[in-house]
Amino acid sequence: MKSRGVYSVFLLALAVSLCLAGPALAKGKDTLVVAVDSTFASVEKYATTQQIVRLWSCLGGNVLYRDAVTQKLDPERSQLTSWKMLDDTTWEFTIRKGLTFHTGNPMTSNDFKFTIEKGILDPERKARHRTRYKWIKEVNVIDDLKFQIITHKPFPVALDRLAAFSVYDSKYI
Repeated sequence: MKSRGVYSVFLLALAVSLCLAGPALAKGKDTLVVAVDSTFASVEKYATTQQIVRLWSCLGGNVLYRDAVTQKLDPERSQLTSWKMLDDTTWEFTIRKGLTFHTGNPMTSNDFKFTIEKGILDPERKARHRTRYKWIKEVNVIDDLKFQIITHKPFPVALDRLAAFSVYDSKYI
C-alpha cells in the first residue's frame, strides 16, 4: 500500500514535469531553449559578474573560433572571416556576411564599434572587463562588414583577446 502511494506521487511528478516541458519540446529542431534558475541583474557580459550571463553569451558564437586541439584560429567557424595587420597598431577585420542577432538585425561593423567603444571602454559604463580591452585606442568603420581596430601601441595578443569577445546589437541596447 505504501509503495503504491510513492508510485502515485512519482507518476504525478512525472506528469507535471512533462506538462511543464511541453513548450520547450514543441520548439523546432533548430531552436535551443535554455532555462535559468536565477534572475539577471544585467544581460551585459561586460557589466556583470554573474557567471550564467557570461556562459549565455557563449551561445551567440565566437568572434574568433580557436580549435581546442590545434589551438589555431579557424575563420570557417568564426564570425570574422579574415583579419590582418596593416601596420604595428592597426588590425583590419571582415565580418561574415549574413550574420544576424537574435533580434533579426544584421551584425555590422557599427556593432563592433559600439560594443568596444560604448559597451566596454566608456568610463561611464564601468564595464568590469574594461582593463582587458584598454589596449584598443579606437575602432574605425570601413563599411558594413569591414572595420579596423587601432591600438595604442603594438599588441601582439590582440587576436587572443578577441577570441573571447562577444558583440552587442547596437540597435537593441
